[in-house]
Amino acid sequence: MTRTAEILGSEFDAPAQLPERLEHYEPKRGLALAALKRAEAEGDSAAVEVMYWELGLLDLWLSPAKDVSPYFGGTYQAYAEHYRISERTMAYGLERSKETRDIILKLHYLTFVLLRSEPRGKTWMELQRELLTSYREYVSGCLQGRKSAPAHTIGVWIEGALSAAGPLMARPGIIRNDAYAEWAQWIFGLAEESLTFPREEKKEYAFTGSGRR
Repeated sequence: MTRTAEILGSEFDAPAQLPERLEHYEPKRGLALAALKRAEAEGDSAAVEVMYWELGLLDLWLSPAKDVSPYFGGTYQAYAEHYRISERTMAYGLERSKETRDIILKLHYLTFVLLRSEPRGKTWMELQRELLTSYREYVSGCLQGRKSAPAHTIGVWIEGALSAAGPLMARPGIIRNDAYAEWAQWIFGLAEESLTFPREEKKEYAFTGSGRR
């Protein structure tokens, strides 16, 4: 297990209150930033390293626009240098994806690991399946909690999730042959459900996280 729960407390990994925007939310980033400052003040170099990683994975863009880098819109090198990303961050992200009960955090961890993984082999395929299943869990959670959401947000968050999940669905072999029918049924059900969403004037929702310490 990682030290993250010890450093940040159990609240950090508490289940997300869905529907919630796909990108990270500022309160949890604030917890990680405060913990980083405490670790620096106490001279806890191991905790400092972990909190930089946590902030970096929180700031990863899950569904950027076409041809826009997920690394806060810049190069991976600049992103890695800023958040002190190393080869060990891969193992950290994978372990955190198993620890957390927050589906949005899980999406951030799995996305980072997938982006930095060698694109071949059984492990790579399984990682994509897990990420796709996690997006489905997020969408289903948004649908279940939509009565408590502002009318204009539910479709925005689901659209973002489907935009990120779409390439995974389309990739040969990610959805197993014996699961096609069940996935198709889920997609058709989602389309029917979307017809009941409240309609309001279209608004633009931009990523507003600071992304920098």
